[in-house]
Amino acid sequence: AQWCLANDVNMEEALDWINRATEPGLGNGRTFTALNIKAGILKKLGRETEAQGLTSEAMENGSVLEIHAYGRQLINEKKYAEALTIFETNFKKYGDLWPTHVGLMRGYSGTGNVKKALEHARIALGQAPDELNRKSMESMVKILEAGKPLSQ
Repeated sequence: AQWCLANDVNMEEALDWINRATEPGLGNGRTFTALNIKAGILKKLGRETEAQGLTSEAMENGSVLEIHAYGRQLINEKKYAEALTIFETNFKKYGDLWPTHVGLMRGYSGTGNVKKALEHARIALGQAPDELNRKSMESMVKILEAGKPLSQ
C-alpha cells in the first residue's frame, strides 16, 4: 500500500479500491492502516481536508504501536514537526508507556529540542522492555547528553 503512495499509479483507481475496503457493507475495514492509506491517497489527489479527517479517525482507532509507527514514517520522510504532533497525540491517548516516550524523544530530537528529547529518552530507558531496547536507549541517551540530536 505504501508503494502505491510513493509511485506514479492511478490515484483515482487506488481511491476506488480503498473506498471499497473501508465502506460499511463492503469491506468495513476502518482500521488504522486502511484509513491512513486512504488519507495518503486523498493527499496525493490534493484533497487535504478529507485526508485530515481520516487521519484523525485513524488516530482514534490506532494502537500505541500503530500510531508510533506512523510517527516514525513521518520522521523518515523528514516531516519532523508533523511527527512530533503524532507522538504527542499518542502520549495523550496512551500515557506513560515505553513507545510513547520513545516517540516523543524522536519527535523532540527531530525538531531540535535536544533537552526535551533527553527527558523522554531517560524515561524510556527506565521502561525498556528488553535488553536490546535498553542498550539502544543507552546509546541514544549518550548522544543526547552530548547535546546532539539523534540521527533519525
